[in-house]
Amino acid sequence: MLARYYMHTQVYRHKIRLITDKMIHRGILLGIEEDKIPWLKTLYSFDGSPEFLENYLEWYDDRLFNEILRPGTPEGYAKTIFRHLQDRKLLKVIFRATERDFADAEVRRALFTDFDEFYGPLEERIAKTYNFDKNLVIADKLSFKSATRTESDIVVLHPAGPRLFRDSSALFSSVNQQIQEQYFHIYAPVTYKDDREKWKREREFFTDILKMIEEMLTPGKELPASSGGEK
Repeated sequence: MLARYYMHTQVYRHKIRLITDKMIHRGILLGIEEDKIPWLKTLYSFDGSPEFLENYLEWYDDRLFNEILRPGTPEGYAKTIFRHLQDRKLLKVIFRATERDFADAEVRRALFTDFDEFYGPLEERIAKTYNFDKNLVIADKLSFKSATRTESDIVVLHPAGPRLFRDSSALFSSVNQQIQEQYFHIYAPVTYKDDREKWKREREFFTDILKMIEEMLTPGKELPASSGGEK
């Protein structure tokens, strides 16, 4: 179980993996919606036909990557984002928070359930505040919950009677608590001169964006309209 946990933590939850996944998703989305690349729209417009399935099965990661970057593909968001992926010029995590960072229970409930209508407006507000391209600011809610039965679910004998192993073990209790935590990240195209500037700006980002989220999700406040962005 611990091997699975550390694999989950060190690979699937690694910040580089999370950022690259979101950049790929955003690059494809913008390639369809903003760049209007015909073959990309066809590839991801499911219609249930045998022709769609036949075409879809002919594609794989390297082919998609190379096709977007080939000279014949017009310049645009998709090509720019995939070129940045190739050159390892990744977006940065400018905001990371857990449920514990939000004092208001209603804000926590709204942010960490399926309420994501404010992602576009939040991305736009952050972009406007810091002079980023709004299409390159990405809000991302992360939920890490164990989907399988683990050793922590085993019933063990205890002087007070049978109980779950996770309730008797400080180690497994800590592991299960961390697996079930939820996080909220913001990725953006920011650069820093040095570590000192990075630490200073990260503190500013955290304070400012936390306030933005709380304002936008406070009950009774009207959400601003979004003109785009990922949902």
